[in-house]
Parts: sequence; C-alpha cells; structure tokens
Amino acid sequence: MEFILGGLLTSIGKLTFLIIYCLISPLINANERLLKNKYFGVTQVFKAQVFSAPNLQSKVLTHLNKGEKLTVHPKHFKEEEIINKQEDQEIDQFENKQGFYQVITQKGIIGFVEKKYVHLIYSDFRDQQYHFMINPDEDLTDYRLTEPLPPNYPLAKKNSYRLNLQANLGPGFDNNYVFPKLIKKERFSNKYGAGVTYLKNATFDFEDRFYFGGTLKFLTFRNKFTLTDNSTYLEDHLAITIGPSLYYESVRLKGISISHGIELSYIYRLAEIDGKSGSLSEKRKFIGHMFEPSLVNQVIFKNTKKKIGFLAGMRISAQPKYELKAKKPSKERELWGNRDGFYELEAKLFQTYFIGFQVYY
Repeated sequence: MEFILGGLLTSIGKLTFLIIYCLISPLINANERLLKNKYFGVTQVFKAQVFSAPNLQSKVLTHLNKGEKLTVHPKHFKEEEIINKQEDQEIDQFENKQGFYQVITQKGIIGFVEKKYVHLIYSDFRDQQYHFMINPDEDLTDYRLTEPLPPNYPLAKKNSYRLNLQANLGPGFDNNYVFPKLIKKERFSNKYGAGVTYLKNATFDFEDRFYFGGTLKFLTFRNKFTLTDNSTYLEDHLAITIGPSLYYESVRLKGISISHGIELSYIYRLAEIDGKSGSLSEKRKFIGHMFEPSLVNQVIFKNTKKKIGFLAGMRISAQPKYELKAKKPSKERELWGNRDGFYELEAKLFQTYFIGFQVYY
C-alpha cells in the first residue's frame, strides 16, 4: 500500500514539474530573444530615410515612421571598439550625432539611417542623461504644411527667370547690289554673330512651361564680287535686331528639355559697299529698317545643381522684301549704275544655328 502511494506521489510531482516547465519556458525563450536583440533604437522624425549605403546619394530603400523601432548594429553601442579616427567617424559615440547607423528594420530591410534622426536605447544612464529629442521645427523630413496655409495656396507660384547667351552661325545671304555690269566672280561668306535672350515665366501658367521676354542679337557677314570689267565690290553687312519673345517648353526630362519660341524682331540693317573700278573708288552706306518674325527650336542640357544649361538650336526667320537707302548720294555714278541710292533685298526664308548657355534663377 505504501509502495503504491509513494509511486502515485512521484508521478504527481513529475507532472507538476512538467506543467511548471511548460509555463515558464516561453518566458525564458522570450527573455533570451530580448537579450539577443537588445541593440535597438527609435526614430525621432516624421519620415526617416533608409539608404542602401552610408551616404545621401545612395538609393533610398524605404522610410520609417516616427516612433518606429529598429535594430541597430552593436558596433554603435560599444565605445571600446573604436580603434582609430577613421573608425571613430563610422562608429557612434552616445554624444555624437554625425554620420549613419547601420540598421535592420522590422520588415528585415538592411540599410543606413542618419544618426541625427534616431535615438539609441542604451538601457543605462545614457538614456536619462543624453536622451535625444529633435526639435519639431527643424524636422527636415516633415513635408506636411502647417496651419494656417500660405496665402493663395495652392495657386501661389514663384517667379523664375532665364538668361540665354548664344553664339550664332548660318549660311550667308546671296543678295547683292544691282551692279552696272554682269558678275564674273562672287563669294558669299557665312553670317555669324551673338545674341542674348531674357525670359520670365508667365503668371497664368502653373506648369512653368510658358516664358516671355525679349531678345537682342546681331549678325554680320561679308560678300565680295568681281564684275566682267574687273571692277570689284566688297559688301560688309550688319543686322541688329531687338524684339519680344515667347517660348513654350514642350519636353521636360531630368537633364534635358526642348522648347519652341516665337520672336518678332525690329531690325536695323546696314550694308557698307566699297566699289573700285580702275582709278575710281568710293565707299557708300545703305541703311534700312524692318520687322522680321522668327521660329526658334532649341534643346537644353541642364545642370540643375549649378542652375545652368548648355543649349543648341535653330532659328528660322522670314525676311520680307525691302530696300536699303543710301545715306549720301554717289560721287562716282559710273560705279553704281541705274539703281544708284537703293539696295534691294528679296523676300526669303533663312536659317541660323546657335549654341550657348542658359542660366536659371
């Protein structure tokens, strides 16, 4: 009887021990996991970026919300692992908030977070003495607008300006003075010059594509002619244009844009002709004024950091028919023939190519 009773008590004791072990075993395992993952921190900003490498130019893997817990590499907690100055830049000391922490997010993403956005949980005196709190007014990750909203929001827009500097080159004009003899030899040079365009964005355009302003440019070229009687004429041409411009940006990518423009220019045109025939020689100036419309297409390669862009394009202009008038009557009429006093220019389309720079401000 005593043997049976003793066996029963032994069985009850084993059962009780098994039940107690089953109850406390999860607590022991949880405590072990907690000790293994004791190196963690808490984000202190609205949206902390997790980078793929410890620099701001690397890829952003994800964002962490304010108050989100994340595992931090143990090297950021152990000051004794700091061996040299270079390593001191990579391993955090509790009073230093420069650089990055190597972390693992709750979703298992491994990356780097700026130290100034994370508070480490040291579980010692440092949590009280050096508790890190970011100033809400300096939270650069918080893109939300505060109340009250700015006046005219969201329709308020910022003025922006563009200064365009160009070098121009194009085929020469094949016009010439109506000489008294037939032309035996002729040489037309290319026209070249420079221009500047100043533009401001249109207030009605909230996509920032329409720009208007003004353009100032000049072109010059030289033509030379030899007539059948061996007389020679050297023509020096100068055109100074100024007028309003309207541009529309049709394509806008990260580093390139394409725009189209309309220009209506007032032109001051000067042709100086130096005629020589035997012992006769005379230099005369012919002057004219006109209006000329132009279509412009240009491509701009932008450097957004330096707010400057390289541009290349083409300008197509419509020259109307008009006459330049001599500034003074001729002294040697044999050199100028029946059209003495007038230099006639034909109506035509001509193109000019340009390259240059555009500054944004």
